[in-house]
Amino acid sequence: MQFRSLALFRSLSVFFSVLGYALLAIASHVYLAFPIGLFATGLVSIILGFICALLDNKASSQFIFGFALLFRILAIVTLPIYEDDFQRYLWDGRQLVTTGNPYDSTPSDAFGNASIPENFQRILDNINYPDFPTVYGPTFQLFFAFSYLLAPGSLIVWKLVLLCLDLSILIWLYRDSSSKSVSISKYSPLLLYGWCPLLIFETHINAHADLIGISFAFIAWICFQTRFFAAMAVALAFAVGCKLFACVLIPFFLWGKNFRTWGIFLLGIALIYLPFALQGSWGGFEGQLAMGQVWEFNSLGFAALGYFFDGAIQRRFALGLTGIGMIFIWSYWKRNDIETLSAIQFCLGWGLLFSPVINPWYLLWLLPWAIWSYSITVWISFFAVLLSYCTFQNLGHTGPGLFEHPIWVRPLEFSIIAVAATYEFRQTVVLKRK
Repeated sequence: MQFRSLALFRSLSVFFSVLGYALLAIASHVYLAFPIGLFATGLVSIILGFICALLDNKASSQFIFGFALLFRILAIVTLPIYEDDFQRYLWDGRQLVTTGNPYDSTPSDAFGNASIPENFQRILDNINYPDFPTVYGPTFQLFFAFSYLLAPGSLIVWKLVLLCLDLSILIWLYRDSSSKSVSISKYSPLLLYGWCPLLIFETHINAHADLIGISFAFIAWICFQTRFFAAMAVALAFAVGCKLFACVLIPFFLWGKNFRTWGIFLLGIALIYLPFALQGSWGGFEGQLAMGQVWEFNSLGFAALGYFFDGAIQRRFALGLTGIGMIFIWSYWKRNDIETLSAIQFCLGWGLLFSPVINPWYLLWLLPWAIWSYSITVWISFFAVLLSYCTFQNLGHTGPGLFEHPIWVRPLEFSIIAVAATYEFRQTVVLKRK
């Protein structure tokens, strides 16, 4: 009976997952404006497939790895859905290769320039906020430039670059799981990473670049575990070179390390940022600062502060509360009252709580730690945050405020996460009492 139940879950996991990814792939080529109903149907099917896979605790690593590859192939041939950030990546890659600095101009500066190739004219026309300089750090820019050198302006080549990074992690997890047992548990890192709906959707369908920073964070963690601290410092520097948000990781990796390890990390940061600093740019910080003054999307704590404070005061309070919370978590971790993986997830989650922008792919920074230290709150968040795609524009409305949400979206999204957090907290308290 148990074997039949597991076989059923395994079959359903494949059926729902393939159905969801195939539906999104086909619909992305059929509809110019992607129907929100098909979008929801595809994602719900994929999530159901993932849940069924978790319920099957006898799947082999070969089975999980094989279908993880299939899902990625289906995702790569799917056109981006409700997202166009990749246009900026393709443009930045060209700017770095042709000018040496993607930070000293904005896309709007190139409007009307007849010397720009036709494919990049189309890219220019589709870049969001063309009057703002790029917000993407130097590590990102190196990969944008690499993609440009392979095939200028090619989305599929950019996706293949991301796939190579992703496969390096997937293969490492596969080899790690295969070396331990023939069958792996339902909470194995290989399954959680390989079948993660948020990762596949945001990276291989929507082509978001955050996987690059996540990959370096993953490498840093593996090197930390195996005590290759020099390599860890280099990988951590490249992660910080993607997003300053990765600075949250510094205390967990470098606390108590010797001067040599610190020196390698600081040298890595200098080498990543210095070429642009010598040209008067600060590696995307200017763009982040400019966007941070005007942009708010899907926030929780930051939005709540907006009921009491306006403008700069609101942002200072959010920054202050973020810093205080992280210092508390760091000190709690340093006293060995909390394991490192959980502390990292708490810190990253706290940072997102008061961020003015919580895009779904931002949560992927939790993934390298969530596959090793399972938290139902984090995984429910990976699903709930997809509700943020329910903007007025994506729902088919017209008029002003197209990027805003209907009044029900955020309460529903964060209520789901709150219920999961409450359940997990209560379970933790019960276990401690036992």
